[in-house]
Order: sequence, then structure tokens, then C-alpha cells
Amino acid sequence: MFAPRESLVVFCLVDMLSGCVSRVDQKEDATPVRAEKAQVFSIERTDSEPVSALEIANPRQIKLLVPEKTFSADPETGALLLRFDDLNLLTVLDMETVTDDVVALMPKWMTSLDGKTVRIRGCMYPTFESEGIQSFVLMRDNQIMNYGAEIKIYNFMLIELKTGTTTEYHPLTETIDVVGRFKIELESENGRIYGLFRVEDASVIRPDRQRVN
Repeated sequence: MFAPRESLVVFCLVDMLSGCVSRVDQKEDATPVRAEKAQVFSIERTDSEPVSALEIANPRQIKLLVPEKTFSADPETGALLLRFDDLNLLTVLDMETVTDDVVALMPKWMTSLDGKTVRIRGCMYPTFESEGIQSFVLMRDNQIMNYGAEIKIYNFMLIELKTGTTTEYHPLTETIDVVGRFKIELESENGRIYGLFRVEDASVIRPDRQRVN
């Protein structure tokens, strides 16, 4: 069983994968506003691009494309500078669809990040609160919110702030940096994968203090 707040964040993750968009109305008595469901995952092919028998017989083979990678330390926090691009399983493993054995297939440089303190940049997924936020979903960028775009599991992660700390909502037009303990853990519900990466014991770096890429 999930705690109420964790259940809300899990709902947001499933919400993302279902192609729904939620936002916070800044009024105190407001309730979350949900857009009508759009097409769930955009089909990458059109009727003019049928799947060939050759593709069905020869699906994409998982192969390691990035055997080695190193990370620099952030001079401000000492954390490893991590990017969503580093976690892109399509470019790292040629993995189009994430499977249950994904962690076992990851290269050592990626799994060695588990438990390390990292600093990563992204956008905050719209929350149901405008302040006092203890956990939220960090997305690669605001482009993955576009209707019709296929949302990849490695393009977002759950952020859990340090105990006793909160943050305010940052709109999709802003990017934020998050510093905390990086975790790799496959999470699923009813046979559906909804999480792979998370950052625990985290803090949010204000936009006006962001590092320069």
C-alpha cells in the first residue's frame, strides 16, 4: 500500500503514461483540472508505414552502444553531473521498449550510479499543489507533455525531497536542478512499468542558481 502522498505521485506517473495532463489552479479552493484524454502513446508509424514481415521476424536486438562513460563533479555541490541524455536507454542499449530485465542489461557505469549523489536538470510535472510539495515528478523537458508524443520511462523520474523540506511548484516554462541520492529501481503496478529512476533525500536548486551546461 502506498502512503497518500506517494499514491498521488504514483498516480501522476501513471497519468503521464496515459497521455493525460493535470495542472494546479492557483486558487486555494481549486481542484485539479484534467484535460480530456488524448491518444495514449503516439503510434510511431502511420497507415502509410506498415510493419513489414521482416521487422516482425527480426525485432530490435538489445545491444550495448555505450560501454563506458564518466561523470564530472559539480563544483558547487560535489554531486555527479547527470543528464537525462545519459539515461536514454535507446542510445545506450538500443532498447526501444523497456522490459522487466532492464536493470540487469544496463552497463556497469550506469548501475554504479545507484546510491550516488547526483545533480540533474529537468522540468517539474504539473502537481496538485502550488506549495508545500514534498515529492514530484521531474521530466526531461516540457516537450514530452505534447499530445501524441510517446513518453519513455527513462525521460522522467520521481523526486523525494529531504525529510522536513518542501518546494513550490515551478511551471513548465522553467527548468530546475535537483540534487540528491540517485536510485535505480524498476517499479510496476498491475504488470505495468511506471518507474525506473528516482532521486531521494533531494533538494531543489532555484532556477536563478542553475549551473551552465
